[in-house]
Amino acid sequence: MEESEKKLRKKKIVLISMTMAILFLPWLLTCEPISILSFRDTGPIGDTIGGIISPFIAILVGYLTFEAFRMQYEANELHRKDKENDKLIEIRERFDNRFYTMLETLRTNSLGVKCGNNVSGKDAFKTLVAELFVTYYVVKGAYLKYKPTASEEMRAYLTTLDDEVVEMMLTRMAYGLFFYGGLYYVDKEAEPQFFEILANVKKGLKRNGNGTRHEYEYSLNHELKGGLQASYLPWDLFQGHNDQLGHYFRHLYQMVKFLALADSKVISEQDKNEYACIIRAELSDFEQALLYYNAVSDRGVSWLSTIGEEDNNEYSKRGLLSRFRLIKNIPGNILYRGIDPWTHFNDEIHWWKEHGKNFFEQSYIITAEDEYGMNQGTLI
Repeated sequence: MEESEKKLRKKKIVLISMTMAILFLPWLLTCEPISILSFRDTGPIGDTIGGIISPFIAILVGYLTFEAFRMQYEANELHRKDKENDKLIEIRERFDNRFYTMLETLRTNSLGVKCGNNVSGKDAFKTLVAELFVTYYVVKGAYLKYKPTASEEMRAYLTTLDDEVVEMMLTRMAYGLFFYGGLYYVDKEAEPQFFEILANVKKGLKRNGNGTRHEYEYSLNHELKGGLQASYLPWDLFQGHNDQLGHYFRHLYQMVKFLALADSKVISEQDKNEYACIIRAELSDFEQALLYYNAVSDRGVSWLSTIGEEDNNEYSKRGLLSRFRLIKNIPGNILYRGIDPWTHFNDEIHWWKEHGKNFFEQSYIITAEDEYGMNQGTLI
């Protein structure tokens, strides 16, 4: 405001000066000569004024015309910027309306998740994580029984796999059976070895009662040795949860994708992270734990992919789960089955630490291992 007033003051001074000069010049040019030049003999005073002053008047008119055009241009630019700002405000309002509508839907979906007849809402996710861990335990047991009986060719293949690859394979199987139940499958042409191992693990599960609670109650209570008891599970294993969790995760993904693709001119990366914090605040610790397993499963690869990548935005080059740290509050005091989040996201932990933030809020606590090479300790 002060800068514009200074410019206006300067313009007034210039205009007054030029007007005074034009009024003063006729007298100056027709008075007694003050130098070797004299304009008294050049003809009538009108011709003198007209011939000499006209160029100066033309210059003044040109200047005033230029100022008029310039001021009109500035007014047009100001109007254009106001319209752009109004448009950005309108886009931001539409974004907020849609975001908070999706947030309300996410809350409704979360509260609608049920486990049996007595557990629902946020508490249901704790039970679901418990079931997933039990599923992993059973799947790994079936795999270890199958391994020595496999064909020579398969045994040779399995010896080439390091422990981390095996754990990831078993994690995929356990989550697939947990999520889809007995309908879980993989493409035989794309992954022939995985297909064969999964088929034999399924056979082993069927021989052991197909996942009824009674079959696993003894092993859970006496071999697992953790805080998780069979009584946590109100149903048989391998029944699948795609009917309710499929919709839940699809909506959550679409919400985060909507945030990632928001126009950076309207929603800055800092703003996007603040919105992501709102999403994360809606997710309980065990929702985030289940989200982790969904992300590393066959159907959750999109969580680890980049969306809305921008050349000048290094954060946009991270996968969705990393970019918005959606599993920051994942519990660190439970025993994760398969590949634990801290191992899987080790690179992300270091990357965020270099940028002055924590990828996980808690450190991971591991206490022991059981006879099957499975981490043992506090479960739930």
